[in-house]
Amino acid sequence: MVGKRGQAFDTFKLMIAAVVAVAILGILLSILGSISIPGVQFSNTVPSLLSQALQLPGNVYSSAGEVQFQPNEQYVSDAFTQSTGGKPVTFICSSELGPKDLASPAKTSDGPCKAGKAVTGGIEGTTTLTTTGQFKAKVYACCKADKCQISIGPQADVSKVCPQ
Repeated sequence: MVGKRGQAFDTFKLMIAAVVAVAILGILLSILGSISIPGVQFSNTVPSLLSQALQLPGNVYSSAGEVQFQPNEQYVSDAFTQSTGGKPVTFICSSELGPKDLASPAKTSDGPCKAGKAVTGGIEGTTTLTTTGQFKAKVYACCKADKCQISIGPQADVSKVCPQ
């Protein structure tokens, strides 16, 4: 009988420690769940998509998740030609994107992004992508023999992203 008297108390202490550990874990998980992780940036996503698209031309590759765009950003296609080995890059802003996709209401009926040609001194140059507001969208890439295209929008229309 000697030495068996305090064993029940050790089990009780272990059970209390487990309950406290679960409570602390619950508190930590609720704190971590409330932390928002910023979206992936466009300029970091495009080079990897283009390198994938160059490996298997004609296939459409998409970003793993939505890419975060900030208002009044402008991207020039020449910034990505190094990733394509010198092939020209064009941008497509999906017509499915509209004012509803903006994070905050806009006073414009335009969508959150516009793709167009940059004109310098009356000479048409590289293509540009300009954002008009903050939004998130998927990014798609496709390369052909002579050029690569980047499409921004909720779904890739393969015939537009990668025309024959």
